[in-house]
Amino acid sequence: MGVEKGNRKRVMFVLPNHRWASDERYTMWLIFPTQICLLAAQIEDKYDVEILDCIIDDLTIEEFSERVRHSKPDVVGVSNFTHEYSKAGHRAIEVVKAINPDIITVMGGVYVITSPELAIQNTNLDYGIIGEGELTIQQLLAHLFEGQLLPDKGFCFRKDGKLVIQPRSPFITNLDQLKYPAYHLVDFMKYAMRPQREAPSRPRALPYARVCMTRGCPIGCTFCTVESISGGPTRYRSAEHMVGELEMLKNKYGIKCILWDDDNLFMNKVKAKEVLRLMIERNLNLVWMLEATAIFCMDEELVELCGKSGCKYLNIALESGSERVLKEVIKKPVIKEKALRLIKKMKEVAIEINSNFVIGNPGETWDEIWETVRFAEDIDIDYVKFFICTPFPKTKMFDMAKEMGYLDDSIRFDEHHWTGGTFNTEHWRARDLAVVRAYEWDRINFSKADKRKKTCEMMGISEDRLNEIRRVTLEAANPDTDKNDASKLHINRYITTKDETPPFSSVTSSSSVHVSHP
Repeated sequence: MGVEKGNRKRVMFVLPNHRWASDERYTMWLIFPTQICLLAAQIEDKYDVEILDCIIDDLTIEEFSERVRHSKPDVVGVSNFTHEYSKAGHRAIEVVKAINPDIITVMGGVYVITSPELAIQNTNLDYGIIGEGELTIQQLLAHLFEGQLLPDKGFCFRKDGKLVIQPRSPFITNLDQLKYPAYHLVDFMKYAMRPQREAPSRPRALPYARVCMTRGCPIGCTFCTVESISGGPTRYRSAEHMVGELEMLKNKYGIKCILWDDDNLFMNKVKAKEVLRLMIERNLNLVWMLEATAIFCMDEELVELCGKSGCKYLNIALESGSERVLKEVIKKPVIKEKALRLIKKMKEVAIEINSNFVIGNPGETWDEIWETVRFAEDIDIDYVKFFICTPFPKTKMFDMAKEMGYLDDSIRFDEHHWTGGTFNTEHWRARDLAVVRAYEWDRINFSKADKRKKTCEMMGISEDRLNEIRRVTLEAANPDTDKNDASKLHINRYITTKDETPPFSSVTSSSSVHVSHP
């Protein structure tokens, strides 16, 4: 039963503007409001809920402050995406308390789940939510306004001047109990008609929406925070509940494309095939795309169903070309021969393919890094991305790197810049990895005209715009760029004339490996 309108408390959910924390344009993107609208949907029957997205409207701190003053909320909940943008969330909390110290401030998201001890250090933060927020926010509001006891799991806060950090909240086992996102609380088409960023994963049709059928992944890759965020066992919505949301999005908003946000959509092949078959049976005719594709969970029939149900793009997570790194360091069950067979099948059903690779893992050698680079090139797919290993807290890889002496307690991941390496080893320096990452990404993806054309089509940009992105990326990685303009000129010639000589002599390492010729 709802509460009378005049007696309802006001809750404001906020997405803080990342620009309050960083001016790095190329690592920022719009956040589709799925999760924040999902939170709102669970409480709007009892509270007046407002969603303030400071990213989509690029609000300044002053504009944000004015909106809070005007709305006079009783509670402000800030969603903090990840560590590198956590400062923006803290800025928002501080602004709210400066306006009115009586406003209850709450923070949730990946940052709080994985590092509650960092989040609660902000004395302006009243509560941090440690775990999935849909049920936890209901419990917190019932505690604040209905006199109910606060649960003993799922929160961090202060009591009698001391910090209290509880265990994370229990995982939601029945995802079908959650109401569909309250998109009516935002200008939905402002998101649906605007891709989040220039990337190969750009929606292939507009309007589009982001959806999620599962939570959790039991594989246990050492670098992954999913276990600490979403849990090990994969929890599935029923096919009917999931397809019901897709039908709602299509009928109410005219959606033509969906992007799945699942950690491991294909973990249970039976359930995955069930939802794809139902999409076909209901004639949804939606284009769909998936970023985190566990290719080791797939088979040929599943690939076939992907093609028939509207899949146009898959980002397959291969991670490494080194068998030892895959088995002993990352611990991901990728079998390269099976992956190559499925990649061939994906090409047959006209699915565009991207793949992620990680270099600079603890204990990885230069030879193994180049093994990954060669494999990324040899599989001959539409696009590849390289990431530098960043062992985050509460992951097995973080513990591994500490045990090997690569990390110490001075590392603060809320201050770390994700595009650079985190640590040095006896094999390489973090600075070297930044060069390899940028130049091998550039060489593999853009050395040939047809590859450049394909990338432009996938990203929806001109080749001039692509060259600008390449130039900025290479300049950021080149250790000499800040020293003189000659390096920038060399990078420009490298891009525009396809000069094979990179704008540096070699990577400084024990092996002196030349970057452009692994």
